[in-house]
Amino acid sequence: ENVYTKESLEALKKAIAVAQNVYDNENATKLQITKQQNALSQAIINLDQKKTTSSTEDNSGESLDIKTLSDGVYYLPGKMMKTDKQSLSMANEALDHTVKLTVKKKKYTLTLSFNGLTINGQKGYLGWLKYYKDAYGGPVGSPKAVDVTKKQNGTDYPKEISFTMIAEAKKDGYVPLQVFVPVMDAISAGSGTQNVYLKLDLENITLDKKSVKETEDNGNSGSRT
Repeated sequence: ENVYTKESLEALKKAIAVAQNVYDNENATKLQITKQQNALSQAIINLDQKKTTSSTEDNSGESLDIKTLSDGVYYLPGKMMKTDKQSLSMANEALDHTVKLTVKKKKYTLTLSFNGLTINGQKGYLGWLKYYKDAYGGPVGSPKAVDVTKKQNGTDYPKEISFTMIAEAKKDGYVPLQVFVPVMDAISAGSGTQNVYLKLDLENITLDKKSVKETEDNGNSGSRT
């Protein structure tokens, strides 16, 4: 229903209902069966996709609610924050600020992409990232490994990762994570591993990746130390 128009879906439902009656009829003729097969095929062909919006609305013009999303792929802005929730983390520079959200059978999966980063003139990558599975109130407990789906060219550093979004993030958009930045650790031993928050902009969910609007301070400004 998020993909096709109401009219074309209603036509398909009617075709299904008529075909079901023929299917349930033990005395249906071959001609009747063939007619309904053709009708079903035509109804599927006639499904008309809705026009994609370029805002925080779905294809029906209604705002998308993080708590009630249908199965599908969505995009929203995100940024890496320190645990004080006030300033940007050093990992923010490496993050692609367009976050992918996949919803399937009420399971929410986040996909993050990373680029290189520069700290005190030294270039590098995010070493690894973990997520907290149950962390209401802050990054506590033992972080879990994410799924690394792509690596930076010629390295073992992650370029794209995915993991399950905790339910608490639907309320305030904060996803507790742990990151390791080798460059930072080389500058100051022990400082490369830090707890951070991925802050999701829940008000700007969209079906169109190109229309994602970065929220204020999503760029490379602010403190990252």
